[in-house]
Amino acid sequence: MISSPEQHSSVRISCIICAFNEAPRIAAVLAVASVHPLLLEVIVVDDGSTDNTAGIVKRFPSVKLISYPVNRGKSFAMATGVASAQGDLLMLLDADLKGLTSENITALAAPVLSGEADISLSLRQNSLMIFRAIGLDFVSGERVIRKEFLSEALKEIHGLPRFGIEVFMNSQIIARRLSIAVSRWRHVTQSRKTEKLGYLKGLRAEWRMITDLLQTAYPIALISQTHQMLSLRKRWRNDIRVVYRKVRRQRALTRRLRSLLLSYNCLSGRCKLSRCAGPIDRADRKSPSSGFGSYKNCGYFPSDDTAVKLRSLALRNIEKDLKMPPVTRK
Repeated sequence: MISSPEQHSSVRISCIICAFNEAPRIAAVLAVASVHPLLLEVIVVDDGSTDNTAGIVKRFPSVKLISYPVNRGKSFAMATGVASAQGDLLMLLDADLKGLTSENITALAAPVLSGEADISLSLRQNSLMIFRAIGLDFVSGERVIRKEFLSEALKEIHGLPRFGIEVFMNSQIIARRLSIAVSRWRHVTQSRKTEKLGYLKGLRAEWRMITDLLQTAYPIALISQTHQMLSLRKRWRNDIRVVYRKVRRQRALTRRLRSLLLSYNCLSGRCKLSRCAGPIDRADRKSPSSGFGSYKNCGYFPSDDTAVKLRSLALRNIEKDLKMPPVTRK
């Protein structure tokens, strides 16, 4: 259940959006974020854009705009936004989201506001397939965290590669053993760089971003980060246990239904097993369990409880339902 904004009106959240040449896309994000009741302020850091990003942001009077002329990368822009934020919590959003709604923002903030988790991350509809499969996007740009988590490390963030901020945050989350909640944004997508820049330029931009990630952490370390963050995800292990129990219950139910069906067919003379010789008594076989409803050749032996129930069911109802001669026992 998602908490309502009124329940957490005393908690202040600053929303930080880092943007570089996002004029065609940022208005859709600001239209939602700038009027959301949970957000104390929305800060857009224009990272040296050469298009009309700043002009689009100025159309939203409640949004605070920070601009500088030279592109410095997302890590630097994030540090600039954190230093300017006034809220107790920070909500980090990408500027190129499509399909964002007010409910998505509430769902992202709710786990941290309620104390259920220390950090919350989004899982978008077009996150990589492997991320959707494991239920965690470790490089998600949409997060809710406490401000001191980043304000204490501003010097380190300034020294990061251009796109190393998410991996750096992950390392701090793991070091502090902070619990993680994942908000599934089923109808929200992020514009790929190939969509923004064209195929070749987009590929080069994607490769530069991957290079920055590898400068922050080695490939094996990135895999290790994902594994450790999964262990910190709220209810991750409980989810596995629940699924396992459901599978076991389903299998047990399947076996029980098969048991009833086989015994029903056998007692009614409708058994289709070619080797079945029909029901026999306990004395006719060596198995210590109940003899009623077991079979000489097909190897099927129901439990004692099943046999007792089947005895009553068979003698009272089966013949009547199937309009067959009564089943007699010796």
